Amino acid sequence: MTLQKSLEQESANTRELKRILQEIIAGGSMEAARADFRTKLTTMTFHELTNAAQQLDNELGGGAILIAEKKLKDFLLHELIDAGIVERIGTYPPGHPIQNYLEENALVTNLCNMLDNLTVHADNLLELTNLFNQLAEVQIHYVRKENQLFPYLEKAGFSHPSTAMWQFHEDIRQIIKESRAALEAKDCAKLSERLPVLTREIREMILREEMILLPVSTRFIDEPTWGKIRSGEEEVGYMGGIQPPQWEPAISGYLQHSEERMAAMVAISKGFIDGDLDANAAKQKIQEQLKKITGGEFAFAEVELEKMGVSQHSLQRKIEELVAIYKDALGDDELEEVTAGHPVHTLRKENRAIKKLVEQIKEQSAREPLDTAWLTDAYSRLMQVTTHYARKENQLFPYLEKKNFTTPSTIMWTLHDDIRANLKYHKSLVDEGHFTDLLATQESLLSSILEMIFKEEKILYPVCLELITPKEWVEIRQGEDEIGYCLIPDPIAWPDAADAGYRHPSQLGSESVEKVLTEGLIGLDEGLLTQEQIKLIFSFLPIDVTYTDENDIVRFYNKGDYRIFPRSPGIIGREVRYCHPPKSVDTVMEIISAFRSGERDVAEFWIQLKGQFIHIRFFALRDKENKYKGVLEIMQEVSEIRALEGNRTLLNWE
Repeated sequence: MTLQKSLEQESANTRELKRILQEIIAGGSMEAARADFRTKLTTMTFHELTNAAQQLDNELGGGAILIAEKKLKDFLLHELIDAGIVERIGTYPPGHPIQNYLEENALVTNLCNMLDNLTVHADNLLELTNLFNQLAEVQIHYVRKENQLFPYLEKAGFSHPSTAMWQFHEDIRQIIKESRAALEAKDCAKLSERLPVLTREIREMILREEMILLPVSTRFIDEPTWGKIRSGEEEVGYMGGIQPPQWEPAISGYLQHSEERMAAMVAISKGFIDGDLDANAAKQKIQEQLKKITGGEFAFAEVELEKMGVSQHSLQRKIEELVAIYKDALGDDELEEVTAGHPVHTLRKENRAIKKLVEQIKEQSAREPLDTAWLTDAYSRLMQVTTHYARKENQLFPYLEKKNFTTPSTIMWTLHDDIRANLKYHKSLVDEGHFTDLLATQESLLSSILEMIFKEEKILYPVCLELITPKEWVEIRQGEDEIGYCLIPDPIAWPDAADAGYRHPSQLGSESVEKVLTEGLIGLDEGLLTQEQIKLIFSFLPIDVTYTDENDIVRFYNKGDYRIFPRSPGIIGREVRYCHPPKSVDTVMEIISAFRSGERDVAEFWIQLKGQFIHIRFFALRDKENKYKGVLEIMQEVSEIRALEGNRTLLNWE
């Protein structure tokens, strides 16, 4: 909703407040204004307050309303609070821009209290300077409001903060400037006069933010726009060294949906999962109430079911049947066309090749005599399906998680694992020559592969095209070659050859950091290295290295020819719980929990896979104060090391 539409309806309270403010601008009595406010505006709403402020801004200009606000600020905000017209905003999810402002405000309030309790004296100027410098960082807070929040309020028709509040920022900046000059001159008398003014003005600004600005912002800024605001905050920065966690809007903020249709879908789906509806009854209700649905609607319904308490286990157990009852409703609509080289184009091209191979296997299996050589080769090629799934897991799923759509990372990944296990079993039947057993059981495998194609084409890809931005598709494409492709040649460069070269995750969106690092050497505990040298060292290490930080976010992996399991830039910035198959997640989180608590520092595993002996170690990272700073995962193929015997003390190139 924009403010412009609400401005068209001017209430009696809005007109009365405008009259009071106009009289103040014209030089009227403040006491008369106070009396009028208390007697004539007892039923005023927050909505009417913001309308009056913006209408005056539009009619008289920001300068006029600023005059009124400066005269009123000694009592108006507190009158509004006492009258119950404004209330302090509540908390928001960690990392949400509003929550970031609130956490900084808490820090600022504490600093103001400490300054107020400290007597200005020549003997404690050092402590005063330290506290003042920390408080002066409130200017970063204001810059973020001015450059991130105000522009979006202006787009919604609410320009009042960009005029009045911005000027109050400037007033506070001027007091900071004067206080800093007094500190540098060691002028205790001036400091004693300016610091109390500074802390009072900053506290008043906090009230304005938490009682008016932020509540107004929630009215006019939608979830996707908050996501845009959050993505731009890092460039401005935060005060006090605060580094908020990543945050993205809920999937409901991205996917177009009708509340009425969602309610019907959730009711039908939950009734089916709970056993209150059989398949035929569910299909009938779908036909009567919904007719056709989109992949986005199906995806959103999955999210809503989890919110209603339907467990992931229940969804996993029923997902095939759930898709089946909606199969007709998902319809025959063709997926939006994308250009060659686009990740979705490549995935769909692979699906056509997979489907063709599955149909050929079925056809060949019905012939007599059985061509076992052909089937052996066909199953070797069918194993490439696992590469198709790996690219989804490592490339698509991380970007969906950023939009708070985690169902593919849990349910679909589990289905991948089921198919992998089934495929591995049938490949072993082929390798051992048990073709009679193969023909008796392969239908379940082939059907599950085809059903996965349907889920991708009708649900996953439409949702991806709706949620993932063009810039993110480019990032996804840059990581595809590292994982590889399934049954098709490598796709052409996209969006064009100039952009198709490999870029390590540390380069994505980090141009400013890159510039700083390449200007000189990087100091380490022992020695100095260039950024290129660090990259070379990690590239040539005969081990896989992955770093997950203290917030369980994957921050780094080394890229090189030596790689045991596939990695792609998509895992950078991803929660580590979503970087492992569902069956492994509990173990991974148990390790991290033990590391974080200090109970353990090392975890060790080894597995034998495809003739390799793989040694996997996890190390807890701790700083000098022994504070937990994350996990380092080291993975190494050690077959040759385990086979070593005796001694070698001389050079031998052979």
